[in-house]
Amino acid sequence: MRPMPSHKKPPTPAAPRPIRRVACAAFSGRVPPPRLQAGLDFLQAQGLEVKVFMPPMPLEYLAGTDDQRAQCLAQAATWINECNGEGPGEGLVLAIRGGYGAARALTDTEFNAPASRLMGFSDVSALFPYLSLTCGWDCWHGPNVCTLPQLDAPSRQAFLDFLAGTAPAVPPLTGLETLAPGRAQGPLLCLNLSVLLSILGTPLAPPLNGVVLALEDTNEAPYRLDRLFWQLLQHRDARGIGALVLGDLGAPMPPDLRVLLANQARARGIPVLTGLPLGHGAENMPFQQLATVTVDASPGCPGTLRAGQR
Repeated sequence: MRPMPSHKKPPTPAAPRPIRRVACAAFSGRVPPPRLQAGLDFLQAQGLEVKVFMPPMPLEYLAGTDDQRAQCLAQAATWINECNGEGPGEGLVLAIRGGYGAARALTDTEFNAPASRLMGFSDVSALFPYLSLTCGWDCWHGPNVCTLPQLDAPSRQAFLDFLAGTAPAVPPLTGLETLAPGRAQGPLLCLNLSVLLSILGTPLAPPLNGVVLALEDTNEAPYRLDRLFWQLLQHRDARGIGALVLGDLGAPMPPDLRVLLANQARARGIPVLTGLPLGHGAENMPFQQLATVTVDASPGCPGTLRAGQR
């Protein structure tokens, strides 16, 4: 695979356009058929042209072999581009589910696929930095096919706005809770916390200097979350993080963990906000990767995350 570039300024994300066709691709974990069908029903109810790209035979916990899953992603991107004629245009590659396997699908294969627009989250987020920075893809953190039916009303409407091409790159968010005060501006990168730690030190690791990291996770005990945050803030590749903005972590953060994280972040001058509507729960709004955002975590005031510069 091509090396990740070091960069000072990220590429400007493409403006959203209406979606007419969706390529549903299985390049991570094994796909549960009932959840897949429910998600496909949701998409087809919107009048979209939908095509599924899935390996012929799943493994125990993967949708298929590494080569098969990489091929599914490439075929999905190729179909989107061929349908439009000159690029991704009105198409979207939508991950069927997360789980595990996206990272290993690309690292040991020669991945060649036309740049496309991709949406997904959880395990899928392992590919966002590489596909955005190296391959020129327009990546969005948002629901997978299997999680579409569980979205709450605001997140469902935000996804429909994305399909219509009217969703902002980053929804303006106020009333977020400040854990560590400060202000920051930089490119937004939305990732699963466990997945981010698993790709640091690998060819898929993103450059994090000046980045506003939006993080989510699920099914992690408080002590495991503490360990993950500690490891992230101690990691040499994470020096210079601009800000942390936390989404759904699966359960409310216990008071001890909040204090520990806040103290670590303050010592490094990193502002921290919580309450971002993204993650494994019903709240999971679309966020465009690498969009420039401004974080304001002023002491004693509701925190904000907005697109663009101050």
